[in-house]
Amino acid sequence: MSELDNLEQFRTQGAIEELHLIRSATRDEETKDFIDIRLIELTGQQQIRLVASPERVIQVCEDYYFIKPNKGFKCRSEELVRCRTAAAWIMRKYLSMSVVAVGEALHKDHSTISVSVNNMEYRTGPRAKMKFLSEIQEIISLIKGRG
Repeated sequence: MSELDNLEQFRTQGAIEELHLIRSATRDEETKDFIDIRLIELTGQQQIRLVASPERVIQVCEDYYFIKPNKGFKCRSEELVRCRTAAAWIMRKYLSMSVVAVGEALHKDHSTISVSVNNMEYRTGPRAKMKFLSEIQEIISLIKGRG
């Protein structure tokens, strides 16, 4: 682990501790939900130094959401959209792939990927986002071989 990685790890740990303190002091449920989401994101990023191919991410997402391999990513059923969003999220956030590269891996236009990830990030309520992030953590555990 490089010195830069150690510094990033240290900063992330400090942010996590600060958010726990703020959460314990607040009474507003909406603020607590927001803090919970941020904590899930931070702890996930802290624990995950993912080394996986996009193909592996797609395969695990398909297995997680029970997508049949021959069905592919071409239709708009709810489970397929959720599967594609999860795969795109993981590739963008944890594999640091560009939207163009993610789009190529998922056989979608880069703008579709960008909208999908942004919708999950900014347009969903706190409960839906927490559910999605917990699914992401389960998928990442499967990718790492712990599930």
